[in-house]
Amino acid sequence: MTEVSAAHAGRDTARRVIPLFRPYRLQVEFVVGLIVLTSTVGIVNPLLIQAVFNKALFVPHGPRLHLLYILVGIMAAVPIVNGAIGILQTYQTTRVGQQVMRDLRDRLYSHLETLSLAFFTNTKTGEIQSRLANDVGGVQSVVTTTASTILANVVTFVSSIVAMIIISWQLTIVSVITVPAFF
Repeated sequence: MTEVSAAHAGRDTARRVIPLFRPYRLQVEFVVGLIVLTSTVGIVNPLLIQAVFNKALFVPHGPRLHLLYILVGIMAAVPIVNGAIGILQTYQTTRVGQQVMRDLRDRLYSHLETLSLAFFTNTKTGEIQSRLANDVGGVQSVVTTTASTILANVVTFVSSIVAMIIISWQLTIVSVITVPAFF
């Protein structure tokens, strides 16, 4: 399959799969919100580290230990909170994915019931079952894993760039300019 036809097939598949999510729009929006939240919470610790050095440790009149304890406590709590939100995100993503897959399987079964007896006579039963299992399984992996992973990676990338700019815009420019050399 050529790249052009593969891209067309991907768009065609997306065009047919996305409407399956419409009944679960609020749940999908909640999952997207959780993905954005977990991805952006990940940049809190680098910003807190900057605050530890600039506002708690290296200050003119000596270390501010009370502020240091608070910042370290927040830094310890961030991964715990992020993990809890991640568990909820995984649960919700799986739940929505399973609901969509149930609807897809119901539609497939309804479609199979409308096919003529000649179709079943001319097509091997194992071939029908294999195609259904493989196609539905492929869609299921896209629905439950791939889409949320892509969104999480994009949000993590953008939030990391924002954090880098906040910490030091000069080093961010140097980093972004040198990245292509690594590819």
